[in-house]
Amino acid sequence: MRQKTNIDLLYAINPVNAGTGASALLYDRINPAFQDYKKIRRQIYASFLKTAPSSIEEDKVVNEIEDAELLRSAYMTIHSHRHDRNIWAARFTQISRSLYGEPDPLVATGLLKEELQFIKGLINNKNISQKAIKLLIDTYSPIVETGLRNHGHFTDATIPDHAIHAIRHYGRYMQRRYRPIFDLVDLSNKVSFSASDLKELFDSALNWMIKNDDPDWKTWQVVMSRNSSVSVSVRKKQILIGVKRSQATAREAKGLLAHELLVHAMRGKNGYKTGNRMLATGLPGYLHSEEGLGVLHEMAVNDTLPPKAKDRYLDIALALGTIDGVERSRKQLYRTSYARQLIRAQALDYDPVIIKSLKHTVWSHIDRIYRGGTGFGRANQQAIFTKDIAYFEGFMEMSDYIANRIYKGDLPEAIFQYLSSAKFDPNNQRHLMTLNAI
Repeated sequence: MRQKTNIDLLYAINPVNAGTGASALLYDRINPAFQDYKKIRRQIYASFLKTAPSSIEEDKVVNEIEDAELLRSAYMTIHSHRHDRNIWAARFTQISRSLYGEPDPLVATGLLKEELQFIKGLINNKNISQKAIKLLIDTYSPIVETGLRNHGHFTDATIPDHAIHAIRHYGRYMQRRYRPIFDLVDLSNKVSFSASDLKELFDSALNWMIKNDDPDWKTWQVVMSRNSSVSVSVRKKQILIGVKRSQATAREAKGLLAHELLVHAMRGKNGYKTGNRMLATGLPGYLHSEEGLGVLHEMAVNDTLPPKAKDRYLDIALALGTIDGVERSRKQLYRTSYARQLIRAQALDYDPVIIKSLKHTVWSHIDRIYRGGTGFGRANQQAIFTKDIAYFEGFMEMSDYIANRIYKGDLPEAIFQYLSSAKFDPNNQRHLMTLNAI
């Protein structure tokens, strides 16, 4: 049996100072991860030669090879001399594009056009920062003009009406079945949730799940981590609450329960029941469906698409120069992203505590895009990590999948149970063969 590698790419390239606004991103995990890579790189390539062509096992090893090369490029980007840094940064970005994909210029142009229209609708609103509005109009307008001239724009609605109807139908089942965990948010009477509040919320939700959903939840726990996000470690059976996470609104707290607990954790827990470890940790190529389903769950409980899905897709496109061919530095992208978040928070009358923490929120968002490099210097010296386009692309794919099943007459509870059974992509035939073989 092939030994598993020790490379955890996302752990290795997570900056220790993410979200702080520091001039350069720092890493304390990449050096030991790179030493592990040097020990096992021959094993990874040897494993590839032993796999059957066009098999799930081959896909798995190919992903490990790409992860290893991405790690190597990140290490060299961070440690190289200035003259070589941009070469390694470009290599990192190239591998990331190969592994995770890149934004579609047509779609990105349409999303930016929608954003610009929303911003222009706030002109002369005395409750909104007009300085931030001017910055965004001055920045976005020429990009949109170039995009429309070169690419056209996505003419369909971001989410078709039939998909919205299907998601609401699916969401009504989720809210009935798991109403007590979502009620925890309302019963708390909090308008914002700190990291410690979120830990308390997830602890209470997990306790309910043990008693009312599946006794196997008793092997899971909620722990604080030093990161700035909420995440799930299936291998450790942990829901990780980042101690550096910004304040969350009540709506975001419900979304986190729907996304992290009812997708990432649940699919992992149920995947272990199959006896196939890959169905617990994720079949190769599962990412888009996994994150897309998480975003769809957030929309299902809150009735609106979470802004982060489009924000991540759009800002990666801006960083890469997808629309207009102009790459943008970490600092440039922060300025526009902060202005966008500020006017959105003001338009939605967010709690002052949340508005006060926006700088940390936006820097955390930006540092997800530039992780893997120093994030310092000119735009063409930046390493761009494109993984987070999976949230929006995956949402579109999974909304189509669920809409098609709903309109074929399938019950939402049957769809939920099927999608919750393991970490797989229901649109991937190799995945379905693996699942059906259990």
